Amino acid sequence: MKRRPAILVSLAAATLVAVPSAAYAEISASTSGSYAYTSNNFTRANANDTVCDGTNRIAYANWNNLSGNRVQAYGGCGTTASATVSSITSIRACVDVKDNPDPCSNWSYRP
Repeated sequence: MKRRPAILVSLAAATLVAVPSAAYAEISASTSGSYAYTSNNFTRANANDTVCDGTNRIAYANWNNLSGNRVQAYGGCGTTASATVSSITSIRACVDVKDNPDPCSNWSYRP
């Protein structure tokens, strides 16, 4: 019986180590078939096409105090385009509509 508490303490400690810190939570946004997200501690902008409809998807991201930076997935259904940058502060997902404004999600901001 003395060993059982020691095992429980060890399992609890392992669980605490595996929980990610909220300080490192990435940001994401989505809209009609487009999923935009950051990775690698806010240094990678990703645009994912989640719908098989032949329309390109876009991730707009702001980094290095510049706005309107664009990462576009041209490959179609299930493809992801990525760009390694520095210090992404916000991101939004959009659908590429030729000769018209792109419908986009709201901006998601870095905490």
